[in-house]
Amino acid sequence: MLGCFPINFLVLSVVHQGIAFPILWTFLPKQGNSNTKERIELLNRFLAQFGTCTIDCLLADREFIGKEWFAYLKFHHIRFHIRIKRDMNISRTHGRLSPALNFFRSLPLSTYCTLHGPRLISGQLLWTTGMRLPDGEYLIVVSDTQSEQALEEYKRRWKIEVLFEALKSRGFNFEDTHLKDEKRLNTLFAVLAIAFCWAYHVGAWRHTVKPVRIKKHQRPAKSIFRYGFDLIRHALFNPEDKPELLARVLNLLWQALTGPKNHIYQLYPM
Repeated sequence: MLGCFPINFLVLSVVHQGIAFPILWTFLPKQGNSNTKERIELLNRFLAQFGTCTIDCLLADREFIGKEWFAYLKFHHIRFHIRIKRDMNISRTHGRLSPALNFFRSLPLSTYCTLHGPRLISGQLLWTTGMRLPDGEYLIVVSDTQSEQALEEYKRRWKIEVLFEALKSRGFNFEDTHLKDEKRLNTLFAVLAIAFCWAYHVGAWRHTVKPVRIKKHQRPAKSIFRYGFDLIRHALFNPEDKPELLARVLNLLWQALTGPKNHIYQLYPM
């Protein structure tokens, strides 16, 4: 919120190498979640440019549910794993409906199971996998087809949250904008999307030259995005110290915009 003005984007991203890259988005001049019409319009834009065959799997959180939405995905043969709310009704084997959590409340913590056969959910026959999380919450995912990897694949949805963190508090501070014009906000988001890809591209190159340090808990000290982001800032704020470095990061921006034929990076001493 900027005063009483909501800044809200519906974003479609592609998960690649553990990170979500924004490709299409829609500014929503309102608070709260998108509606089915807005989601369908965004996905139709993607299908018009890239086609259904390019989609491996669509992942979405609990807000992205509904009879019309599920029917749209099934009609276009789009494979999906979507989390549903714990009180959403699922059909039992005898046909009666019951809240989703009732099927999984007897499970031990951190274990999962897939219901036998597809069940009627919002007018569609869908496969359901669920588990009880350590905090007592339920993770229940519906899929268009049977899959033993439904929960594992759904975990990749979290990568878009990592993207949003990079665009905001852990990177570009998008939330500090004072813009209220929809066209300008869309342009700003486009610039940030390019900058994000640039930072990741530079980070991937830097990692080939000087790998990210691994901490004692076996996690990297920095993400690939942050590794590149910090180097770009250093190069832009200190152009006279290392002009060759500035030239290199700008060249990597050009590669990111024009689409290199391969991902072989020329090494440059750090």
